[in-house]
Amino acid sequence: MSIQPEKLPPTLADTSPLANGIALTRDPLAFFTRLQHEIGDFAHYVLSDRVVYFVNDVRLVREILITHESRFAKWAFNESFRAIFGKGLIGSHGDLHSQMRKIAHPPMQPSRLGRYVEIIVELTHKRLEGWREGQIDLSREMTLLTLEVIARALFSVPLGARAETILQATETLLRLNTKLGGAAEDVAAFEKANQTIADIAQEVIDEAKSAPEDGGLLPTLLAAHREGLISAEQLREEVRTFVLAGHVTTAQSLACAFWLVAQQPDAQKRIREEVEAVLGGKSPRLEDIPRLSFCEAVMLETIRLYPPVWVFGREALVDVQLDGFKLTAGRELVICPWMLHRNPKIFPEPESFKPERWENGARTRLPRGSYLPFSTGARNCLGEHFAMMESILVLASVVQEWKFRELPERPDPGWTPQLLYWPRRGIRLDLARSGEGPAQIRP
Repeated sequence: MSIQPEKLPPTLADTSPLANGIALTRDPLAFFTRLQHEIGDFAHYVLSDRVVYFVNDVRLVREILITHESRFAKWAFNESFRAIFGKGLIGSHGDLHSQMRKIAHPPMQPSRLGRYVEIIVELTHKRLEGWREGQIDLSREMTLLTLEVIARALFSVPLGARAETILQATETLLRLNTKLGGAAEDVAAFEKANQTIADIAQEVIDEAKSAPEDGGLLPTLLAAHREGLISAEQLREEVRTFVLAGHVTTAQSLACAFWLVAQQPDAQKRIREEVEAVLGGKSPRLEDIPRLSFCEAVMLETIRLYPPVWVFGREALVDVQLDGFKLTAGRELVICPWMLHRNPKIFPEPESFKPERWENGARTRLPRGSYLPFSTGARNCLGEHFAMMESILVLASVVQEWKFRELPERPDPGWTPQLLYWPRRGIRLDLARSGEGPAQIRP
């Protein structure tokens, strides 16, 4: 009896496993874009050791991430993802992921986030005290700010000089994450940077043991450890995960937002008008956040165009039917939010920065699975509400004091799809005082 070959969705005609591997290494977004343009929203490609499904259809995305979520496990798009995130909340799946999400959820609930507002605003104003008119590297500034916010708000431990060390280590991980099989010096630098963050995570844990019990994330994890619910190794994995994922995505989204509004004076003017009308010269408070609706719209549009988590993978745990095709257990697939967010049927003028598209609760009317900066379903980002609250508070606080212009040479940030979609050259702008000076900002 002959064995019937597996029926697969279509693929590129002039391709090979070697060519696909080279294309994915050089420019994965260009490769996926070609797949979508030439084949469609459901395709496959072959690598030397696997067949991978490409899914860009919102209906199928919903089936994978929501309807049949339990039939799929997290799959690392590249090996460095597994090396960096290990068995923390982002890298784990199954019972371990469910257990850790249940433990970490209480301090991250929207109803508990108000306790962090004062910390975020205080640290933002402290960071702004060092700013001067002229050129500024927003990627660096927002990274150092969000690192300290994570440490103080969620860990109850200040980072101090260690923030700079984490910044440098994170840049190394992002720069070298696709080169784990490359030059020996690159592999060594990657492993050293990864270990540096693990070491700092352990330092933070040790210091937090003597910090007051304040209901924050790390005190909650420490309590679970003392009760025997999680091991010391798992505790360190979770802290390392929150250090990395909790700062770099928000930092680059904020820097990107300032970069985008610097290109659109009308948008920047509208943010300032809203901030002045809502805050009246005072520092933002929890009750102000719902009224800062255009600030929220700017952030939602920023992470539509430049989602830090630009791609993620899933692996079928059992045989699954998808659009008439049978995915056998073990088959892997990729979903690309960067491309989903550019669907012109859902987002007219998809390449344009249009914060106004989010007005009047537009997000609630989107088809589920079409907007995935924080994923969706059971693996929806646990820190989504914290990240959005932090972003709105920082955006409003900065705009009270400063305005931004593009530099004359308009330096290219060098957006790169690697472990994250990030500006490898950084985001640099011209900084000038706004009408509201720091002396006018009142608590």
